[in-house]
Amino acid sequence: MSRSIEVTMTGVIYELIDPRSGTCRYVGQTFAPEERRRSHLAKKPVYQNNTPLHRWKNDLCAEGLSPEFQVVEDSVPASEINDREKTWCRRRAHEGCDLLNRPSGRITKDDL
Repeated sequence: MSRSIEVTMTGVIYELIDPRSGTCRYVGQTFAPEERRRSHLAKKPVYQNNTPLHRWKNDLCAEGLSPEFQVVEDSVPASEINDREKTWCRRRAHEGCDLLNRPSGRITKDDL
């Protein structure tokens, strides 16, 4: 008797929070939260080409600070993760957060 095991990949939606103001500056998605957190906290940029984001992180570093990595939604099915990221971008933008997400790929100017 053969059993079929269905594996559904899930990810998380996360935010980078400015520790000085407590406001969200970036919304992202990942299937490897711990690895992604480390990459965002690294001194040298990893996996990204987003100058405003890196400038903000460098400003924090100059003050001896780091962004706070906060998961806002977990267990998001892979098939829904892009839409959930956009939803969180819109939500934070409507709340007045000055997001540093770079409009490209999954995120558009309308999402910010």
